[in-house]
Amino acid sequence: IFLLDSTQINNQDYGFNSNEDRKREPSDYALASGYNCKISIPIGGYWVSYYGGASRPDYINVFGECRSYYINSNENWGGVVPAVCIKY
Repeated sequence: IFLLDSTQINNQDYGFNSNEDRKREPSDYALASGYNCKISIPIGGYWVSYYGGASRPDYINVFGECRSYYINSNENWGGVVPAVCIKY
C-alpha cells in the first residue's frame, strides 16, 4: 500500500485522463471525524507522494488539479488516497 506520486496521478495509462478522474469523495469516517470539504459539494482534496527534490508537496485539489501547495497539515482538510499494487 502506497501513495501515488504526481507523475502517476497524471498518467493516462493508469486511467487518469482528466481532472474528473482524480476527484475523490471523503469517506463517511473522514466526514464524521471533522474533515472539512470547504465547498458545498462533497469532494475532497488529498495529498500525493512527495519527492524531496520538489519545492513543495503535491496535492490534488477539489477540482482534480494536481498542484504544489504549502498547506498547514494541522488543518482539518485534505486526506490521502492509498493505492495497492497486486502482482500475480
